[in-house]
Amino acid sequence: KSDEQEKKGLFVPASAIVSLGLNNIVFVKQGRLFKSQKVQTGVRSGEWTEIISGISKNDTITQNGQMLMDSESFIKTENK
Repeated sequence: KSDEQEKKGLFVPASAIVSLGLNNIVFVKQGRLFKSQKVQTGVRSGEWTEIISGISKNDTITQNGQMLMDSESFIKTENK
């Protein structure tokens, strides 16, 4: 087997990943809270996405990252 065949990333639900344009994040449980963590994604297979780096197999992440985001903190509008 080649080195490419030996590599295996972590596969998480695609809904766990939040795209922030150039960066992707997941929310990792730390104690009783969740903290955003930048990840590098690989291939997508159906509803699953490979995580190449940023989290380990022992981390607990949310299944739906969008649920933890405060959209108003990211959206800026001008009042005219």
